[in-house]
Amino acid sequence: MYWCSVTTKIAFLVTIGLILSLTGLMSYLFLPYIVEYNVKQQLVLSPTSMTFDGWQRPSIAIYTKFYIFNVTNSDAFLNKQQKPILQELGPYTFRETHEKVNISWDHMNGTVSYKTIRRWHYVAEETNGSLDDEVVHLNVPMISAANKVSKSVDQSFISEALNVIIEESQSLIFKRNTVRQLLFDGYEEVLLEAAKDFFPETPFTRFGWYYMRNNTSTDGIYRIFTGEKGINRLGLMDSWNNHKINNKWFGSQCEKIEGISGGDFQPPYRLHPKPKNIDFFAGDMCRPITLDFTEEVDYNNIKCDRYMATSALFNYNLPENQCYCHTSSCPANGVLNVSVCTQGSPTAISYPHFLYADNIYLQSIDGLSPNLSSHGFNMDYENTLGIPLNIAIRLQINTVIERNDQMDFAKNFSNNPLYFPQFWFSTTAQVNDEMVEQLNFLVNLVPHYINIISILLLITGFLTLTISAVFTYRSKRNLHISQRQKYKAVEMISTSSK
Repeated sequence: MYWCSVTTKIAFLVTIGLILSLTGLMSYLFLPYIVEYNVKQQLVLSPTSMTFDGWQRPSIAIYTKFYIFNVTNSDAFLNKQQKPILQELGPYTFRETHEKVNISWDHMNGTVSYKTIRRWHYVAEETNGSLDDEVVHLNVPMISAANKVSKSVDQSFISEALNVIIEESQSLIFKRNTVRQLLFDGYEEVLLEAAKDFFPETPFTRFGWYYMRNNTSTDGIYRIFTGEKGINRLGLMDSWNNHKINNKWFGSQCEKIEGISGGDFQPPYRLHPKPKNIDFFAGDMCRPITLDFTEEVDYNNIKCDRYMATSALFNYNLPENQCYCHTSSCPANGVLNVSVCTQGSPTAISYPHFLYADNIYLQSIDGLSPNLSSHGFNMDYENTLGIPLNIAIRLQINTVIERNDQMDFAKNFSNNPLYFPQFWFSTTAQVNDEMVEQLNFLVNLVPHYINIISILLLITGFLTLTISAVFTYRSKRNLHISQRQKYKAVEMISTSSK
């Protein structure tokens, strides 16, 4: 009876020990995959998903700082006495907000289409100067007019008419306007009114770099994959402006849209192998931007992969970039002509102060000093979920000045194009403390807790099995001793009876 009771207890302890050990082992081996599966399901974009609100109206603080170039020697430059000397003004700081509108879901294909409205709100306390600061700047509508004439069918008639208008209106190549006019308010320009007669596609009679862009959508219609048909395609583009190819450029590499990130996030759990580079589409540039992996960084105790825009982005020695050239010859490395995105206006994008660019650009302008820490372009992505945590987008806007013998004001320009810096901007964004805490819990603490719980279960199970083994040994030993004592008692009784 005693041995049956002991056996029951031992069996119970062994069972508990095995269950705890197996549970700990299974938790260690499989629970991370279960968590990963559930996280992936939550990341799938839908009207009811946990990611929808933050995707539609990002709550992170986005700030854009504008640095305007003031021309200090416009007369000497026009008289060919000096190259342009620029003075950097600013920053003029704005809080930027984004909202996705016209959202349309296609569950059959697992995609969603939308447009993004961008709004800018002036932040005076973060600004060096005032929006009423005056700037001597290049009269972009005049330069654009000369460029339009050079590409028009009836060049002679249009050039003669514009020359008369410029002379009668006393339009100047360099003008003086306030920062607010140059950015969002715009300034009146007679040439723009006249241009509508010759170029009906001219949208406005005022010019400002962001004129009529505040509280509007200007970067096209995006259609991205929601992850519903495969989480590995989450956030990647399916089309832009309802086209599967990018018809702004020529060549299969530059026409490619599908598989490029829409910019909000990268597909999660792409760790093995880690992507060497990532692409995200920039509607204002009508092309993707390629960022190269540079290093792992720590952002508030969260491991991130830093991707940077490098010299390769505007390097025309690379075959994959040559389809971004508009003519038979590419410009010197370091700039991208985006006139296909600006209705023919001769505009070029570069890094601020011609960072990474060919020396020919710096040699033609005074007042620039490229610096990687101030002018670099980088994004830090959390390396498990693919969420951007820290962003610094920095680009420079340049106007291309070219000689045009049919326009009186452009006859004396150099035969070599001059890439004239107008301004550069720095758009930075960082996730808030609440999101950092949530991500830290999900990517750091949850795996840590899983390991701790699994190890505790294994240890408890092992100890339980050890205790059951010891208990079994002692029980058998006690039973053996008990039986020996019983046999001795029997022998003593037997001997005494004799």
